[in-house]
Amino acid sequence: MNTRRGHGRGRPPIPRQGEEVPAQEPVPQAQPVPELDPATLAQQFWNNVAQLAGQAVPRAQPEQDPFTTAYHEFLRHPAQRFDGCGGFEVAEEWLISVQKTFRLTRTPVEHKTEIAATLFDKEAQHWWTTHEPQYNGEGHNIPWDWFTNAFRARFLGRAQKAELRRQFETLTQGEMTARQYGETFIRLSRYAPDLVADLEAKRDRFIEGLDPALGSLMDTYTDTSIEFLMDRAEFQEKKLMSRVKSRYERQKADGGVTRKPAFQNRGPVIQQNRQQTYQNPNRFFCKQCNRAYPGPCARHSGRCLLCHSPDHWKAQCPKNVNRVTGGSSSSGTGQTVGPISGGVGRGQTDVRPISGGVGRGQTDHHLSI
Repeated sequence: MNTRRGHGRGRPPIPRQGEEVPAQEPVPQAQPVPELDPATLAQQFWNNVAQLAGQAVPRAQPEQDPFTTAYHEFLRHPAQRFDGCGGFEVAEEWLISVQKTFRLTRTPVEHKTEIAATLFDKEAQHWWTTHEPQYNGEGHNIPWDWFTNAFRARFLGRAQKAELRRQFETLTQGEMTARQYGETFIRLSRYAPDLVADLEAKRDRFIEGLDPALGSLMDTYTDTSIEFLMDRAEFQEKKLMSRVKSRYERQKADGGVTRKPAFQNRGPVIQQNRQQTYQNPNRFFCKQCNRAYPGPCARHSGRCLLCHSPDHWKAQCPKNVNRVTGGSSSSGTGQTVGPISGGVGRGQTDVRPISGGVGRGQTDHHLSI
């Protein structure tokens, strides 16, 4: 048993004096690691991850063309096509919508013209096919400013814009509802900015074009917002229409329409009134005063307004308690003014012989001096 100190387990034996020390084996040197680019290391990393997950190794996607990328991004949004028809407003709306989509998709300016040209159909496509060669340069690098100037010259002419301005200047409600008139007013006002330069001028022009019955009501509001006035006008219009309809129902229950409603409705009420009037065989409709009577119109047929007699006027009618008699005679003879033959209306001149005197508001050219 070796009892020397320092010779324990795990320690090499201490050589004695005069003994040779055995030579140790050389330690192998580590091989240098080859340098790899980051892309290769990343691909190897994802290959190892895919193998561990049991999936197929993804292949590297080839780089796409910048135009293809911009075009696919543009198609992700709804794009309105343009066929060259519809006039000024349709062309203007298309150009505005395309510019809005370009801003949303961050389309590079060098690709805008080529992408916009893909939305042409029919007449617009024919125009662009003949107009594109006029640019002195590469066809796929046409500047966007050059394209918009050519488009405006072809589809947004000055004559068309002047016509829309004239429509705004002469715009009135007419047969439109208050809502339709307000929408048309807002749509056409952008073609005459000088006429609606401030809110007061815009408000005054809006009220001026309304139906007189609505305009007088809207003039009491001090709010200059067109949206507010349009909402109020629509509300008041419905109230007036309801009154007209109620009045018509009452007149219909009494035996027919006898008078024209004061408010000109743009709905079916007035047309229904006129149709009922013409279809009523027991009443006569006068086109001059636009009213229906039990008999012929007395005012425009030279008859008495009370008894419809052609022999005298209302002032001399026996049914009139305030008729002209005796000293109140306009002829100055102290007798009742006689009837007028021929049935000349009031306020007109009778050049024929008059029997019994001169009627009210008439001139006798046959009196002897």
